[in-house]
Amino acid sequence: MSAMKKPDASTAIEVRVRGLFRGHDLDGDAALVFERDVLVVHVGRARLPIELRLLEGWEVRSEELHVHLEGGDVLSIAGTDPRGIVLGLERWAFALPEFTRSLRVLGTRRATAGARRPEHDAFFAPLIAARGRAERASTFAARRTALDSRALRDAIELRLRAFAAERYPNDAPERRALEAELFECVAPLLARFADLDAAEERLATSPDAERVLHWHELSRSLLALFDSADRCWPDLGSILTDDRREARSRWSLGFLRNRRGGGAAREQGPGERRQEGKGNR
Repeated sequence: MSAMKKPDASTAIEVRVRGLFRGHDLDGDAALVFERDVLVVHVGRARLPIELRLLEGWEVRSEELHVHLEGGDVLSIAGTDPRGIVLGLERWAFALPEFTRSLRVLGTRRATAGARRPEHDAFFAPLIAARGRAERASTFAARRTALDSRALRDAIELRLRAFAAERYPNDAPERRALEAELFECVAPLLARFADLDAAEERLATSPDAERVLHWHELSRSLLALFDSADRCWPDLGSILTDDRREARSRWSLGFLRNRRGGGAAREQGPGERRQEGKGNR
């Protein structure tokens, strides 16, 4: 235990704690303070820091919260607001890791070399949107739903098919060929979903006392998914260039030119040019 540092009254939760932690027998009034990677238990004149990596899970029995820690230690916590304690633990223990910090391509100039920025943003959009929904989730259940593996995979596959359809809306053979090429390019990313599916299943079926352990496993699978998407993008971006598009008809090209010129640049027919010439004489 470290020397006592008075907890911040605005963030401390008053509780009664008993149990064993790293050879220390605890029994008495305490204050809990949630920090980024540490739960600090202030007991008497002592400050007891519990690192997040040591937490395995918790369960509620008879108005008491039983916190299970690495090595078999268990702390029993009781307070006037057990629901508030659980919510505090959930926000702390199920915080999201920084999925994009270690990525080398996402959002960089290198990411859009050979492809336009919209394609880059559209490819990563399902992952970034899922992360955003998870960060805004107020409960653990909502956070899990936001990161659903099946929904993420469906969104990425839909985006790949949309890339092909946008480039070849009227040429089915070329569209299918490009779609197959895109799916082959992201095969390593799609393979990662098997690990994510398995991690989700273990988290869904785990006992409360082990739930945090399986959440960490799920977080690692999500980090690997983001990393794989980042690694796939350079090759994918090299395919999604403007020369991989269906050739437009002469009519559509003329229509686009007129739209850009506000209608003033409409091509004149031979008869119109002759009439104009007579009027200028």
